[in-house]
Amino acid sequence: MNTVITSRKTPHAVKKDLFGERFVATIDARCFNRGNVNDQVVIKRIPIAQCYVNEGCQDIPDNELTVNDVRPYHVDVWNAKAKNLKKFGIFKTNWEINEYLNYSAERKRVAKTLETFLK
Repeated sequence: MNTVITSRKTPHAVKKDLFGERFVATIDARCFNRGNVNDQVVIKRIPIAQCYVNEGCQDIPDNELTVNDVRPYHVDVWNAKAKNLKKFGIFKTNWEINEYLNYSAERKRVAKTLETFLK
């Protein structure tokens, strides 16, 4: 994608626990189901290195970054939403826009059916 990234930092996300064991910090974030831009958005556990950081947290060292400093969106999901915001003025993914349009079309169909019975 060609979205301009303004609030992204790629932390190493390697932390140490109380026992000195190293681990990769992860977060429950919104990701595409199969990685395609037109897929449904689901919540998965991913490393914080694959997420955007909140505004103002770009200067925090990688090892001091917490889960609260990270937006719960995969980079691809955020880029798709930002692209649709610029294009349509709606901060939604392609799948969410299609679901809304299908819902609206169904509501219109039901309204016309109801209208014929009321006449």
